[in-house]
Amino acid sequence: MRDFVGTLSGFPLSTFGIFIVARWNGYTAGALNEARSTNFDLLLTNVFDLKRDISEYVFQNESSLQKAVAEAIAEANEKMQEEIQIMVAEQNRMLAEEAKTLRQLKRKISELEFTSKFSIIVAIVSSLIIITLLTLLCLK
Repeated sequence: MRDFVGTLSGFPLSTFGIFIVARWNGYTAGALNEARSTNFDLLLTNVFDLKRDISEYVFQNESSLQKAVAEAIAEANEKMQEEIQIMVAEQNRMLAEEAKTLRQLKRKISELEFTSKFSIIVAIVSSLIIITLLTLLCLK
């Protein structure tokens, strides 16, 4: 472990070291103490837990790379929020147009219903007039 930590010292502090052993609990107390005393982010794990340990690792040192990634994520998030606002505004505009079209269609339907009802009334009145005239002619 001392050699591994010594090798890490030749790298920037932002380096993430992973030391993997082939068995569970494969570290001596001295190795664990050596790992704890370093300023590097150092993960001690085994081949069985490697995937889980990497995904759950909490970094102790916020490196310039991590800062750059965090800034890039924040910038991307801001751009996404702007795009979402543009999309929402466009959808609201489209919904307003659809509402206007729907109101126009309702108005046309009402006009057609009125025209249809008026046509039915005219037909009924015409039929009554014809019946009345035929009745008068028959009575004479």
